[in-house]
Amino acid sequence: MTLLSHPRAAWPDVDALPPDATALICIGATEQHGPHLPVEMDTLIAGAVGRQVAARLDVPVLLFGPFPLGLSQHHVGFPGTVTVSAETLASVVESYVATAERAGISRIGMLSGHGGNFEFLADFCRRRLEVYPETRLSAYSDLQGMIQAGRTAADEAGVEWPPCDAHAGLLETSLALHILGPGGVGDFSDVVGYTAAEPDWLDRFFTRGVASLSNNGVVGDPRAATAEMGRHILASLSDSVAAHFAQELRIPLSQEGPS
Repeated sequence: MTLLSHPRAAWPDVDALPPDATALICIGATEQHGPHLPVEMDTLIAGAVGRQVAARLDVPVLLFGPFPLGLSQHHVGFPGTVTVSAETLASVVESYVATAERAGISRIGMLSGHGGNFEFLADFCRRRLEVYPETRLSAYSDLQGMIQAGRTAADEAGVEWPPCDAHAGLLETSLALHILGPGGVGDFSDVVGYTAAEPDWLDRFFTRGVASLSNNGVVGDPRAATAEMGRHILASLSDSVAAHFAQELRIPLSQEGPS
């Protein structure tokens, strides 16, 4: 399996990709992640998942991104959040897709480390396929499935966590500890966010903003997070995303998996 990371690849490397090559476009975000995680957290997740997914696909992969901005309007109640319009993000994604097509790549997958981008990416694929059906295009857009994939590791570890753990809580803090190491994560020993999990919590999250649920930007409870749990969560997420692209883009999965 050949993996080319687009920002570091020379043009002859891209030109030499074989006809069965696949492109993966990774989109992140720059937004608040509570008092203990960096604002680039979703971009870090997108990059980590993208690399592991690429390693699971048994074809050459051109890996784009992770692009560091997304649709983060629901986080602007906290300083440090950067958000872009849907039109701007569509222009960026289209640029990546067109670059892959010019390189002769006709199978393209899109993934996001930020839940606020999921619906947008699915809609982008639908609209573009109506105009350019010759390119096989798919976005991983199952937000609940992604959260559930992450829950597997915590459940296996016997850790109880609220069903609304969706932002800077146990899942993302564990991922941060794994990806960044303990030096990249602030003190979260006393950090607790919104945990009530009321019936309308997810709707409020996106329509009224995270600040309507939590005064520290955390939706969940990170206190039991560990790097080992983060490693298992990342593997579970990557398995789920890779299986999606294997089915939707008709790509065989590697028997070896990531190193």
